[in-house]
Amino acid sequence: MNKAGRKTRLCFFVMEKPILSIIVPVLNEAAEVQGFLDCLTMQEDIRFEVVFCDGGSIDGTLDMFDAAAGESRFPIRTIAGKPGRARQMNAGASVATGKFLLFLHIDSRFRDNYALNQGLQMLQRSVESSSRPVAGRFRLRFDTTDRDLAEQLYFWEWKARLNRPECIHGDQGFLLTKADFAALGPFDESLPLAEDSAFAEGFRRVGRWILLPAEILTSARRFALEGVRERQTLNALLMNFVAIGWDRFFEAATDIYRQQDRATRLRLPPYLELIQKLLAEHDWKSRLRLWYRTGVYVRPNAWQIAFQFDVYRARRQHLPPGVSTTPCLNFHDRWFDRITDNRVGNLVSALLTRAWFSLLARRERRVAQD
Repeated sequence: MNKAGRKTRLCFFVMEKPILSIIVPVLNEAAEVQGFLDCLTMQEDIRFEVVFCDGGSIDGTLDMFDAAAGESRFPIRTIAGKPGRARQMNAGASVATGKFLLFLHIDSRFRDNYALNQGLQMLQRSVESSSRPVAGRFRLRFDTTDRDLAEQLYFWEWKARLNRPECIHGDQGFLLTKADFAALGPFDESLPLAEDSAFAEGFRRVGRWILLPAEILTSARRFALEGVRERQTLNALLMNFVAIGWDRFFEAATDIYRQQDRATRLRLPPYLELIQKLLAEHDWKSRLRLWYRTGVYVRPNAWQIAFQFDVYRARRQHLPPGVSTTPCLNFHDRWFDRITDNRVGNLVSALLTRAWFSLLARRERRVAQD
């Protein structure tokens, strides 16, 4: 049977049933396969299988899985299907045999050879002592030798360790019981992106997240290629559009949104021009509602401005992410958030965001012309 006709491949030795199923969505990731498998091979004192969920790779990724499966000390499964990270992870979970699931990115790495063992032990203890569902995620670090890039990404490394809404993302790895995933999942396949964040927030509403002991290294390749400011600006816009349910943008942006394997220096003007064009299709009342909903989303996220001051101080002191105190963030939570948590606060937030967007669009036009 040819590759196109293969829906599921089962390539593994007969061995003791794994307790953990590692589910990895992939699409044209041949360059990452060997490093990922080498990292997992170093993990000690844990039985696991790896379920690769392919979304239509054409770069030899599937052949590498086949070759690795014949020599691997852990079971490898490969499921081929339609692209879409949520769809791929759901498919992987449906065939997983472990009692626990770990949703992991293929560019993730662990320095600690006992990362999975210690993480699973901590989760098991938490599950046994809690009346609510519990899930874990690892301590995020970006893998880069560029000092300037590392300093820029310090903010997000620390942010990912906070127990706050929208701070937990898929690049930290999601570890939970298969039973809890069946009860609280699956990933929402209708979302154009941020299915990991949506799942994390849905889990938070009924359960709790814990921070696992080990650090997880994730590639900084996209930030290096696209630019930190450009990528984070676009991420902020996209997260807002998901939150306010502006599906029209994602339908119209299909042609300009680049996939990971084709990423180059990110250009914001095409996105900003599209936003302005789509806004012009609405009457003034509809535009006002869109901006107000944006204000409702942005206002509770203003804590990140205060957090920036704490990050700056900690970075000046050369402290690892998550070690220092957060006096500015604490002040925000105690005073600013309470004062602005109302309609007036939302409206002011909407007006400030609208002004920021106008300045951003002008700046990007000038840069493009230069």
